[in-house]
Amino acid sequence: MPHAVPHRQPHTMFKDLLRGLVICAFVLLFFEGLARIGYTVILNINERPEPDWYVYSSELGWEPKPNFKGSVYGVNREFDAEGFLSVDSPQNSDANKVKVLFLGDSNTFGVTVPTDSTFAEQLETLMPNISAINLGVPGYTSFQGYQTFVKKGLKANPSIVVISFNFNDRRYVLGAQDVDNALNFQKPHKYDQLMQVTTFLKTSYLYRSINLLFKKLNITRDSTENEKVRLDKLPARVEPKSYRDNLVRMVELARTRNMDVVLLLLKDNPIQTNYLRKGIESLNRSQFETATEYLKITNNSELWFSTLSRIYLARIYSMQGRTEEAENLLTVIPTRSLHGGSPVHLDTDYNQIMKDVAKEHTVEVVDAGHVLDENPSDYTDFCHFNSNAHRKIARLLRDRLTAILSKRSR
Repeated sequence: MPHAVPHRQPHTMFKDLLRGLVICAFVLLFFEGLARIGYTVILNINERPEPDWYVYSSELGWEPKPNFKGSVYGVNREFDAEGFLSVDSPQNSDANKVKVLFLGDSNTFGVTVPTDSTFAEQLETLMPNISAINLGVPGYTSFQGYQTFVKKGLKANPSIVVISFNFNDRRYVLGAQDVDNALNFQKPHKYDQLMQVTTFLKTSYLYRSINLLFKKLNITRDSTENEKVRLDKLPARVEPKSYRDNLVRMVELARTRNMDVVLLLLKDNPIQTNYLRKGIESLNRSQFETATEYLKITNNSELWFSTLSRIYLARIYSMQGRTEEAENLLTVIPTRSLHGGSPVHLDTDYNQIMKDVAKEHTVEVVDAGHVLDENPSDYTDFCHFNSNAHRKIARLLRDRLTAILSKRSR
């Protein structure tokens, strides 16, 4: 006799159907979660910024990253295993040519121009008997120049050293604790090590969620983020006396190694500083109304020189008894950067120091600023210039270096 098929109750069938739907939903949610995580990871990879061209250094603050190849401020550069420009690698070991070492900032490095258009490389073309070794680094001051000379420059054992620093030395920092010195440069190095840990943690969605919650509750908010300062109280990264000391130290170190020194003088963009200079000249002649108009133009139109225009404009207001207006001009939320804010000293102040050091220590000084002023359109921004200007500088250096080499050969 055949067995009877048990009849399933409607509520049992409903439970089975519901269970199946729940299982399907969990499966779909599981794969949706995996898909979301995978998609986010891909986005993170695609949105990752270009690798930095520098690494933090406890001695120099930052320095070119060994074996880097890529864009540096919009132009391609390549460094060797020791952080030298790759085009200079063969020259480090070439004993058949006179070595000329270049210590400087972004102008020496050649921001905005290709490597072979920098004045160091163009000089090498003009003088086939020399090897140019370019140790200029964007953002560097004379303090970093001396440290670079000690750490890398001496290894090259050059016969001539060309030194050029100005703009970054004059940029403001938030206090005496932030000026360029050996202790201060240990901070970004330690901070970078902490950031590497933080970057790893950011791959955790739990970390991201907790961090987002803290931000919503203002727990992680930087209390100094919107803190205002007085512009006329801010020191420069390298104050005038320290700038002089750094130049002297480089000159004296070169002399101990029988190296000749050339100090290369550069200036800010004359167009962008035109009204600032006119305003200061009018102020010195007590023409306060004219000075005010010139300084207002700079303050409203030239970001990099607005700090200086504010400082001088506030002096006028103070002399006129307009104390509140002077305070409003000087009290601002500052730029917070490892490279510093905008300049708080004129380029002429530091250029005069360079001239004085050259005279006192009987070293060569090449005034390239005067030549660049003849064609201001050669400037590409507030202080950098194009290939044509680099060519002019190379020619000036060729004339001076030819005379130096002639003396050395006697």
